Amino acid sequence: MNTASSPNRDALRQGLDVYRDGMRAFILRCFRRVKGKRVEDAVCASLGDWRANEVQRHLQQGADLASAIDVNDFPQLVHRQWHEIFCRELGAILAADVLGIDPKDPRV
Repeated sequence: MNTASSPNRDALRQGLDVYRDGMRAFILRCFRRVKGKRVEDAVCASLGDWRANEVQRHLQQGADLASAIDVNDFPQLVHRQWHEIFCRELGAILAADVLGIDPKDPRV
């Protein structure tokens, strides 16, 4: 199917690329807050064995960690680290953006 017959395909692909890149950056920023572990180790520990091996293989081939993480990894990475990382991070974003509360406010 060419793009002339489906003009929304390019827009959808661009939107998905923006989502993928934004989520990769967000997830890695959150994983950098894991104490006592390298980001690569924390990410691999949160994936199943097969995906962790694939990520390691990509890294050994010179890829950066962000490009080694697939969109399909996002749910597992967030779910496995929900309490340790993402609950706190997303709670601060929710407080700041939706509720108008400064997450740096000591009363929060």
